[in-house]
Amino acid sequence: MILESDVLADVSERAAAGTGSAGLAVRTWLALTEANLRVGDLAEAATALERARGLLFSVRSHSLRADVANALLAARQEQWDLAIDTYDNAAHLALQGRDFASAWAILAMKGRTQATVDRSEDSARTLQRALKYAALAQAKDEQVHDLHFALGTQLINAGLPQEALAPMREALNWHLELESDPQVITMHLAAVGEAAARSGEIQEAFSAWIYGRDFSEENGLPQETFGFLSRIVGLLTEMEHPQVQEFTHDLYKAACALEEPALIAESAQRSAIAQAAVSESVDFSILDKAFAYIAEHSLAEPEDLGVVRIEMSMLKSQLLARKGHFEPALQNALEAVTLAQQAGIEEAEGDAYTVAGLVSQQLENTAGAREYFSAALALAQGEDQEFLNARIAELEH
Repeated sequence: MILESDVLADVSERAAAGTGSAGLAVRTWLALTEANLRVGDLAEAATALERARGLLFSVRSHSLRADVANALLAARQEQWDLAIDTYDNAAHLALQGRDFASAWAILAMKGRTQATVDRSEDSARTLQRALKYAALAQAKDEQVHDLHFALGTQLINAGLPQEALAPMREALNWHLELESDPQVITMHLAAVGEAAARSGEIQEAFSAWIYGRDFSEENGLPQETFGFLSRIVGLLTEMEHPQVQEFTHDLYKAACALEEPALIAESAQRSAIAQAAVSESVDFSILDKAFAYIAEHSLAEPEDLGVVRIEMSMLKSQLLARKGHFEPALQNALEAVTLAQQAGIEEAEGDAYTVAGLVSQQLENTAGAREYFSAALALAQGEDQEFLNARIAELEH
């Protein structure tokens, strides 16, 4: 409840009783609605909005503001369809009055709401309309480029990365020219690289992320530096490019500097996967090295450390199998089974049994594969059950 609510309510009561105009009453109730929305008091916001709407029959000039407040309230209450429809009504009212400044802002809020419920294509179309009216309203450059970035993000989410590139580049170039906050620039560099990578513009993606890495280092942003290195390693691994090994060491070093166990484990896993992609070596000791580093520096709770160990063993099993080293692969999978049993993590135990079954198939050990798949099936649910039943059926032929 906001501190000024009693005063505002009193003013509105007097206005509605005849000591003030109906217009003042509506404005007061709408102001009270908006103030309560800002502090998250949805019940008070709904009550105030209802009072305002009850007076709108005689004060139509406030319909637009009421619709916006209604849409905001519906969104806060997660009544998404109502929020989107109400934003539509508000935008229509604004455009009828050629109020382009309100129209683009309302459409931007509608687009954000559509994005919240994963309607990315609809959101992108709405944001394109918002950009059109923002131009007519001569909106501030920062607002326009925020819209460009939002549009690019939704186009990527909608599976249209090629279309996302132009608005993403537009926003990035503006922030570079303005010398905006370094974290804002790194966010835009990451996004341009993502759109380029998904569009098959590999050189542009690589260049954006290399620039982002260097820019992050220069501006003392270690978390962002790690993020760019991770993206570079992922891109080069997917391409099976030998240059990837030049970056895996830097990735692991950056993770250790952050002293975050999840990032250390991720960097080791990415390094091992990269090595398997471009090298004949089966030395995946980076996984053991990362686990030892996390343990020695007490960077994780015992139960979390156990999960890391299980993940490392399963990944090592899969990579060894990929390289045709099936016996040590099976050994690592069964080690993961034991670790999961000791930790009491049934999902991980089932996953490890599944890996052991797949490796046993490669070894043409039908009895072993059936045993491990059956053990995994006893722990599985949903789609995992379908997968395991199909694997067991394969063994019968």
